[in-house]
Amino acid sequence: MRKGFGIIEVIVAMGIFIIVASTGVVTVLHSFSANRISEDTTEATLYSQEGLEAGRSIRNNDWNNLTPGTYGLSNTGGSWSFSGTSNTSGKFTRQIIISQVTRDANGNINPVGAPGDVDPDTFHINSKVTWTAYSGKLNTVDVQAWLTYWKKNTFAGWINPNQQTSFDLPGGQDAYAVRVQGNYAYVLTNSASENFIAVDISGLPNLFVASTFSISENPFDIAISGSYAYTSSRDNNAELQIVNISDPLSPSLAGSLNVPGIADGQGVFSVGSTVYLVRASSSNDEFIIINASNPSSPTPIGSLDLGASGNEVFVSGNYAYIASSSDSQELQVIDISNPTTPSNIGSYNLTGSADALTITGFANIVIIGRSNSPQGDMFIFDVTTATSPQLVSSFTAGGSVNDVSVESNNAYAFLATEATTKEFQVVEISSLSSPTLFGSLDESDILNGSDYDPTRNRAFAVGNYNSKEFVVYAPE
Repeated sequence: MRKGFGIIEVIVAMGIFIIVASTGVVTVLHSFSANRISEDTTEATLYSQEGLEAGRSIRNNDWNNLTPGTYGLSNTGGSWSFSGTSNTSGKFTRQIIISQVTRDANGNINPVGAPGDVDPDTFHINSKVTWTAYSGKLNTVDVQAWLTYWKKNTFAGWINPNQQTSFDLPGGQDAYAVRVQGNYAYVLTNSASENFIAVDISGLPNLFVASTFSISENPFDIAISGSYAYTSSRDNNAELQIVNISDPLSPSLAGSLNVPGIADGQGVFSVGSTVYLVRASSSNDEFIIINASNPSSPTPIGSLDLGASGNEVFVSGNYAYIASSSDSQELQVIDISNPTTPSNIGSYNLTGSADALTITGFANIVIIGRSNSPQGDMFIFDVTTATSPQLVSSFTAGGSVNDVSVESNNAYAFLATEATTKEFQVVEISSLSSPTLFGSLDESDILNGSDYDPTRNRAFAVGNYNSKEFVVYAPE
């Protein structure tokens, strides 16, 4: 009988061990690389968005500060200004690129750099962030928008908004939310199937359904980033569902996430591939941060107990702002600088017990829409000090404010409401301390969602009226 191992067996065993060990090392390194890339992309996106808001702030202070060129930024005494040709934060370099805008014979904005009639009252802005990964690869995040001279073009036509067109969505169910990207408006309805609808808006006032898709159970809110639409759902096994819209004519389910418990998904917001989900109150956490860099397998990063239902969420910089059903903190401020351990650092208790339903914002301003309340239905907060939000003003819409969208100059807000004779409202907020009703329109039923498209200067709304759940508003 042979005892022990021969030299050949030892060599073979060592070879197998080396192969297995090296494979494990490669797997670990790849996982580390993917996580690091996702963290860097999220940080770069936030840095880029800050640059965009700074450009808007500079425009608001003095339109003449905008001239074509490439700039850095500085902030002195809370006021932004252009400085140099770039600025850095750690490994990230940011450039603000201001470009002249031209229009075609029909008044439509041309691609940047294309010939046409120069529009002296519009500029294109890029907030571009670059960084070098540890692998040596150069990465870029580029957020873009248009800046218009709103103090000259005062949106006068919106004092008498008109219904340009309306559309009867398939299914005959209420429509909850709408988001516009490019030539499509993406709508969620309360149908059991075909509840994700892409409406082609390229030929306004003519509309048609480009495609429909079925999300399991009932979707409630939608956020769009790049080629993906992130939807919150009442599906107990998939509270977040990700739809690939790279081809709007053929949307498909890219992935989903089942978070602990059975509470419904309600509000959703995305920054790059990081998704923020809030849901109904339960024994499980109501605020969840999700890494969706691999859409087929989204992964929770961190979560937090809100102590009440989170109805909607808005993210700016290192903070998430929650519209909550809590009677003592309708606005909650969450520090997300370390996404693995988000923490509640501030809140505001509005008078009365009406729930906060919707939330949006810009720069250091947050706007909340509330269920019908004697104390007001829309509230504007200054969150310069995130730990201590300050109420700037309130506005009475005459009914619950179900959704708020703000045009790109931050001078007007478009409200989807339950007010009996003015479901659609345009509110001037150029003076934050005194928001005023600028224009309104009586609709046939409740409006649940709104979104403003700066390219077309149109507001899109969705609601409960069965023969026209989808409505497009235009200035006079």
